Amino acid sequence: MIDFEFIINRFPNFIKINRGTYINLNYIKSYSKGAECSISLKDGSSFEISRRRKAEILSILEKK
Repeated sequence: MIDFEFIINRFPNFIKINRGTYINLNYIKSYSKGAECSISLKDGSSFEISRRRKAEILSILEKK
């Protein structure tokens, strides 16, 4: 995973939302800011944002 993180960190459209999940910002359909913050993608899948990264991720999403 470390090798993969090194490569993907060079692409600004990908963000890490929890311990093992990166998403492409171009494919986000919606997100929720509730107690359990999550992101829904255009293909129908959804992922929970880790509590540790919540503020950082929401800041990025609100700028888009």
